[in-house]
Amino acid sequence: MQRQAATQGAAQSQADAIAKTLGGPDLSAAQMINQQLHTHEQGKVMWQGEAWPRQQMQWLVEREQQREEGGGKDGRRDGRDGDGADQVWRSGVRFRFPMLGQVTANVTLVGDQVHIAVQSGSEDTASTLRAWAGALQQAMDAAGAPLTTLAINAEASDGAS
Repeated sequence: MQRQAATQGAAQSQADAIAKTLGGPDLSAAQMINQQLHTHEQGKVMWQGEAWPRQQMQWLVEREQQREEGGGKDGRRDGRDGDGADQVWRSGVRFRFPMLGQVTANVTLVGDQVHIAVQSGSEDTASTLRAWAGALQQAMDAAGAPLTTLAINAEASDGAS
């Protein structure tokens, strides 16, 4: 069965090479272009896989639909694009670390303002992350994207607030 799959794979590779040589369409490029157009139209990219070996990660980046009037959710109009509407991007990432457990980070960009909210699975993890918040602040400043807000909280495990 593996031999048959290898033979089919080799035949497909040969067919692709012949199509390229003869000036035929490159279907992988067409698929890539289609994905890019879809992403641009939807304003959203979702990825799930390994960030590094044995480290699963889920990542979502999306552009918030632009508002015609009234500004953002809080009424501010300080991150404007060419049309005068707020340009808002949201990105969320979720990890499960061996020593920290579940950690979710949400980054929101409103114009040139950077807002980060981190949720951890325990108060111990939240305390550890808070202890390193200054290093994150310095790194963001050095990168030219100073933090406007940073919130680090533990998820309530019993539903109490």
